[in-house]
Amino acid sequence: MNDQQKEQLLQLIRQGEMRKVIDELLALELKNDIRAETNALAARYQHLLQQQRQGVITHEQASTTHNSITNALIVLVEMAHEGKPLPSASSGKKYSRLTTVGLALGILASIVTILTFVFDIFGGSAETLPGDTLELTVFVHGAQGKQDYVLENQGRITLDLGSNRREAEIGERGQAHFTEIPSKFFGKELELSVKAEGYTLAHPEQRFVFDGNPVYLEIQSSCRSCRLRGTVQAQDSFISGAIVMVKGTGLADTTDVGGNFDIRVPPEEERKEYILTVVHDGRIVYEGFATPSPTTPIEILILE
Repeated sequence: MNDQQKEQLLQLIRQGEMRKVIDELLALELKNDIRAETNALAARYQHLLQQQRQGVITHEQASTTHNSITNALIVLVEMAHEGKPLPSASSGKKYSRLTTVGLALGILASIVTILTFVFDIFGGSAETLPGDTLELTVFVHGAQGKQDYVLENQGRITLDLGSNRREAEIGERGQAHFTEIPSKFFGKELELSVKAEGYTLAHPEQRFVFDGNPVYLEIQSSCRSCRLRGTVQAQDSFISGAIVMVKGTGLADTTDVGGNFDIRVPPEEERKEYILTVVHDGRIVYEGFATPSPTTPIEILILE
């Protein structure tokens, strides 16, 4: 196989023309072991298509098998181009199936050109299996991490698929689920936004690539003055374990080892000024007015 034939076959793989690549490989003069593995791949690919038509395989299973076949096919093209036999196992016996994920990835790891090609395919330009529709789950969370359920059973997530705009309600664990997404959007960037009173995207510039995995979307209060954060300290040290309460709201937080507290006030409780009460060692040690600021923390000094 010459360089031009190799590049043509790799381009066909990039375009998802698996059957055509297999047929063209088999039309070449191949070493017996490479021809045998190509025939095995052909049978496996045909079986995959049959399972899809019969609906007896999930999209995730189909994608995993398809990726495994693709990896193995890239390796076969490279081996046929170099005119080398397939590698042997440490025992001296041939691997019975090049299509196993471990072997395919092991060979890929040793061939920089193939790694680059695979990255190009699976980094966003690959076509998914024809005729599929996909699903997407979006989880919204706060600044504390994925388990920070700042929205539950309220608000909606908007997904733009070209000119097609869809919305899904946010559920009890902060999740929104989208179904029947055309497979042509696989590997493409998603445009997501949140529609919930008092909240907005924490990182509106962030982009997400649709790769079949859930998307985690950080959101924040759109009410910039509804966040009360600061420190509680004595004259020469920070006070940990103190309870900072927002009077008249039932909202509170406990200071950490650095004396820090952070209280999110719902937009409906927004005020220009709040009364904070600090309780430490079972007694009230401070009570006073506090004006929230998006840039300047609140400093509470406890005088013993």
